[in-house]
Amino acid sequence: MVPSKRKARELAQRKLEILTVAERLFARKGFFKTSMAEIAQEAEFSVGSLYQFFPSKDAVYVALMEDKFAEYFALVQREVAAAKTAPDQLDALVATKFGFFEKHRNFFRIYVTEWGVGECSVKGALGERISGLRAEYLALLTRTMAAGIRRRVFKKLDAQGMAHLFDGMMNAIIHQWIASAGEESLVAKGPTVRDVFLHGVRGMDELPARAIVRAKR
Repeated sequence: MVPSKRKARELAQRKLEILTVAERLFARKGFFKTSMAEIAQEAEFSVGSLYQFFPSKDAVYVALMEDKFAEYFALVQREVAAAKTAPDQLDALVATKFGFFEKHRNFFRIYVTEWGVGECSVKGALGERISGLRAEYLALLTRTMAAGIRRRVFKKLDAQGMAHLFDGMMNAIIHQWIASAGEESLVAKGPTVRDVFLHGVRGMDELPARAIVRAKR
């Protein structure tokens, strides 16, 4: 029997309640120190009922990651579509990614600090279930690079390689920021990433005279 729309909404709401509680516990205690029994208790579910929604704690975190990545990708699509030029689109990509990770720092710290030291079943599940969204995200970055190349804003290089390089730069900064105990703003690091990607790290004194003229135009 197909469940009614009302029943489906109720099930979706209960699932959301579980995920909200789990995210809070994971952020406060860490993934490995949080038990399914604790999630059930704080969400006011029986342990048996919890397992009807999620077969394991890994599945709970995978569901959270799927939701977070889908939310992030929707933001990226919207912000990039609103930007008019390729450099503006890079600004939108950096600002959106850094802003999202800064907002959810405690949640993403779990992946960096607890799972980043080795392989585990959750990492494998994430690779399988989120690969589609990640492929779409990288395709968007590649189209952005290709558009910049066509307009002669970017050098004529491999657009896909540029996309992976740009995303890799952002990921490296995010990883370092999440792992640190500092309170500095991640968003404030965005202009540095953009500048290094577009202009490199060579100082003006080291550039040939013709390049300095072009840079000043």
